[in-house]
Amino acid sequence: MIAVMVVVALFGGLLYYLIYLNSGNQLLAVIFGGVVVVFGGYATVYLFGLADSKKKGQADGKNATADDTTSAADRLDTAATQSESAIPVNLPRLLNNRASIALLDGLRDAGFLDEQYRPMPNMPLCQKAYIAYSLCEILNTGQRWETFERFWQCSGLRQSYTNACKRDTVQAWRTEVYQTLVDVGSGNRLIFDTRSFTRWVRNDRPNQ
Repeated sequence: MIAVMVVVALFGGLLYYLIYLNSGNQLLAVIFGGVVVVFGGYATVYLFGLADSKKKGQADGKNATADDTTSAADRLDTAATQSESAIPVNLPRLLNNRASIALLDGLRDAGFLDEQYRPMPNMPLCQKAYIAYSLCEILNTGQRWETFERFWQCSGLRQSYTNACKRDTVQAWRTEVYQTLVDVGSGNRLIFDTRSFTRWVRNDRPNQ
């Protein structure tokens, strides 16, 4: 009768095994690590092999990749959540879209708006009016002065734009606002591909 003995051991986080076949006092073979060793006589064997080390390494690699992917996804979800939470809760529906927020972010980063997308303190009314006018032109919403007056808690934007925004004294900051919006729109396909943006860039170019 042939006796078969299998010994499995876990050592250092790796799985080892020993398989040995014995007939009476005659050891027939020892199988370890995928290698078969045949013995012609009796022997005491303390050999064992590493179980599927290559596959284990591959599995570990897959797990690591999956962990990395999960971490990256978590970071993206977190970033998206943070971005959404940064949008003012009272942002008008007119401005609550990806194209509008890209423009508002550009104006904020350039120092024209604060974190709540409101004009910086002491900004002249005619500058507020020009920003509101430009956003409406680019987004093709029609002139929505009341929307901006409620959001920015001011009044007289229409009159200020009509009476003041063509004066030479405002050309410096007008050029800065114009260039900021041009830069944002040129780098955003949602904005750049629209006729309204192209029309605004052409018609509202300063000093033309």
